[in-house]
Amino acid sequence: MTKARNGIRYSTAVKKRAKLLRTEGKTHREIAKELGARISTIHLWTTGIFLSPSQKQGIEARRNQHKMNAFIAGDGHICDSFSERIIDDWFSKHKIVHERNVRYRKTKFTADFKIGSDTFVEFFGLAGVQKAYDKNIKKKRLLAHEMGYRLIEIYPEDIYPKNKLPILFGAFY
Repeated sequence: MTKARNGIRYSTAVKKRAKLLRTEGKTHREIAKELGARISTIHLWTTGIFLSPSQKQGIEARRNQHKMNAFIAGDGHICDSFSERIIDDWFSKHKIVHERNVRYRKTKFTADFKIGSDTFVEFFGLAGVQKAYDKNIKKKRLLAHEMGYRLIEIYPEDIYPKNKLPILFGAFY
């Protein structure tokens, strides 16, 4: 048994259990909670264990199941705000094919929507309110640029009081 940096020792049985849970499609957070270890430790133990697409879908379903303030769009997409639901429903009404929560490459960042093959759409509802949020906006702009993607930014004033989505997305419908 080796000693971890924080002084806690874990048996090989605990490590094996972590690997088994990961192969069953559990998240690092779920495993950490069950075993009482840190997420970073679980990540180290389970490096190299890849999840199947169906396991990833299961994780996403569990993640969405726990969203207490989720808003369901007409097409069944789970949105994080009423404003995102308005945008999602508008896309559906105008037959604009769209995806929800698409990752910026392999980062922790997700775009609210993806339309077409190279366009991300973001609703930046808290722009100018939180410094950390504004930093993330800048990071998303940079990531979209690096990916060669167009980034369409939507702000509250684009939806309220007059919906300006037809102006922003005229080329897509």
